[in-house]
Amino acid sequence: MSNIINISIVIVNYNVKDFLRNCLDSIYNSDTNLIFEIIVVDNNSHDDSFEELSKLYKDVKFILLKENLGFSKANNIGFAEASGEFVLILNPDTILSADTLHKVYHFMKSNPEIGASGCKVLNHDNTFQLPCRRSFPTPWNSFCKLFGLQKIFPNTKLFSEYNLTYKSIDESYEVDALIGAFMFVRNDVIDKINGFDEEYFMYGEDLDFCYKVKKAGYKVYYFHETSIIHFKGESTKRSNINEVKHFYDAMQIFVKKHYSSSFLFLTFLKTGIKVRELLSYLIKFRRDILFITIDILLVLILFPIANKLRYGYSVGYPAENYDIYSIVLVFFALIAQFLSGNYFERDYRFRKNIVSGLMMMMGVGFFIYLIRGFDLSRIVLFITTTSFITLSYLIRSFISSRANSKSKFTNLIVGNNELSEKIVEYFKINKIPYSTISNENDLFNVVKNSNSQYEILVCDNSDILDLKHNLKEYQENINSLIQINDYQDFIFKFSISKTLNSDIIFKKSDLDLLRVKFIKRILDIFVSLLLLSVALLFLLFKKASIKNIFQVLIGKKTLIGIYKGKKHFNYKEGLYSLVALNSTSLENDIDELNKYYINNYSLTLDFDIFVKSFFKKKG
Repeated sequence: MSNIINISIVIVNYNVKDFLRNCLDSIYNSDTNLIFEIIVVDNNSHDDSFEELSKLYKDVKFILLKENLGFSKANNIGFAEASGEFVLILNPDTILSADTLHKVYHFMKSNPEIGASGCKVLNHDNTFQLPCRRSFPTPWNSFCKLFGLQKIFPNTKLFSEYNLTYKSIDESYEVDALIGAFMFVRNDVIDKINGFDEEYFMYGEDLDFCYKVKKAGYKVYYFHETSIIHFKGESTKRSNINEVKHFYDAMQIFVKKHYSSSFLFLTFLKTGIKVRELLSYLIKFRRDILFITIDILLVLILFPIANKLRYGYSVGYPAENYDIYSIVLVFFALIAQFLSGNYFERDYRFRKNIVSGLMMMMGVGFFIYLIRGFDLSRIVLFITTTSFITLSYLIRSFISSRANSKSKFTNLIVGNNELSEKIVEYFKINKIPYSTISNENDLFNVVKNSNSQYEILVCDNSDILDLKHNLKEYQENINSLIQINDYQDFIFKFSISKTLNSDIIFKKSDLDLLRVKFIKRILDIFVSLLLLSVALLFLLFKKASIKNIFQVLIGKKTLIGIYKGKKHFNYKEGLYSLVALNSTSLENDIDELNKYYINNYSLTLDFDIFVKSFFKKKG
């Protein structure tokens, strides 16, 4: 009896326990007599993947990493343990067909000139995933991909060379590159090319890998006779990784590495990526850009009106200085609106405009006090400011109400238990439209692939904070996200959310707000510069402390933040934290204290932690 392993299957897992389980089941259900081994490299998941799945799959070799090293490094660690003739690089969010292993193995055995092959990769709805067979980027096909010409002319070779959309998906042929979710590779080829380039954290590494395979003298093939299902991007959705940023960075690394001699191509790609990135942000924040534009116009219109009311003519100051007064008023109006939360937040309450008006008047007043010769009438300032905040609020309310009236909200019940059945019955009796989702995994797919607006009722034991973080990319599709503990809890929360529009509404933690990040960064810079100055003058701090303060200054850490525990939320580690203040080392306590800090964040809480930590050290 031979002990030769035909296929080593290497899977890198990160927080997709349920998907990984389905993937492993599909492997074990394969219709083949081939001998295979499965190596799962876990990138420090915090969803108990190893604890639960290692008990169910005794034959799987689990390699646990202490931190998320990214796709490339983790795969290379798996390759070092692989002893098969072939290595299947497989994503955990995939499901193999029963014949996949058998067919691809024999295809590769029959074609020794092929170093790597991929198969037909389908979405969960059986539509074809374009990245499973690609060309290497060139100036022209990159342009067509970045600016949508490929979508407009999918069947024309001239415009669709990058994703080969002009070619049939039901034929096998040589290609430049495959998708990292499924690559069937000769083990000796992996050795020759030294595996994945670890400069890539995520995205682009499959492109680079295939480039090296072809450079080593082998062919890369798309094989159409079998297929897999790929639930694209599941690991990314369950992390706080910036998917877009990593994709763009990966493309730049690839071009710089393999097309370094082409300065024009590198410049073109960088410019195209930046333009595309800018366009995506403009689209995402189009309503805020509209509000900023409206606010600028309001100030420029209201300022001369205020002058007219005060002096009887529009320009109440020397004409040569009028533009300066207008610019100063616009500047402080925008700063006040930003700091009060009237930009980049979907919460337009009048009290925010009152705060904004006070900040605007104080800012201009302070400027008048500091700058000699700047003599702005207090009455003009008051009229301009009060009319500005009133009209700004009314315009925001009108635009928001119009947008909301066009949105049809769907009640989405998450869970499959007695509580969810009672809520379904309530909706039926009261003739309220609803849909049901059995688990968290289905929820991501529904929200991601829909343009509807949802009122989400979570009836199972899902971690609501994790859900908020994982769904925040799609928060424009979510009106509310409510955790329901029992039926009475549902009656109360559902009624309150409908009538008061209270803080049950899905919203970011204040730590996610742009204005809060800005304020924290300014405070970090100011305090760290102050502490470093004191350290240099009086040599009060140890070397380790100075290093930490310097990390705050350059933005790697923050003065007050979370403590790096088992769950790595996408927030900066703080020199001071609730965890350090409570002197606990228990993982559950660390997670709960971090959650409390994120959910209840305010500048007052930061100040409280700082003061108590300071006096604790003194004591």
